[in-house]
Amino acid sequence: MCVVMNTSDFQYTRMYLEFLKQQMSKLITLDDVFNEYSETILNISNRNCLAKENLKDLKAYFAKNQQRYKKLCQQLVDVPVPNRFTNLHDNILQALEKYQQTLQACTNAIDATTNSVCTTVVEKQAVRRLRAKTLLASAVWGVHELRACV
Repeated sequence: MCVVMNTSDFQYTRMYLEFLKQQMSKLITLDDVFNEYSETILNISNRNCLAKENLKDLKAYFAKNQQRYKKLCQQLVDVPVPNRFTNLHDNILQALEKYQQTLQACTNAIDATTNSVCTTVVEKQAVRRLRAKTLLASAVWGVHELRACV
């Protein structure tokens, strides 16, 4: 259902929705990166990798991109949210928190000193990350529906 807004509310809402669109695009890119890392972790563990690939470097790359993810999430936490979008925004933040938990578990599963990994954790977290991404997609769908009104 579309709501009639005055010009300043319209601009504020439009800016918020555009910001969300940009952030979601960045999150999709990071998700692709994390999925690639997970596959590479499992390939290294199965010794199906390039000679130069190792868990120590991969853990560092994973952690570096995890920091990018946290920065992106913090921007979403800090953005002013129009009142009518607070529930939607809270749902997005909850999904991002669940996703963050999976990233931390994957990072913790890598033991770079022994060049080993708990593949069970990585596989389990890939499933959990997919669930969190589904929650996020559901919330984002709400954004697309709302954009039609703006």
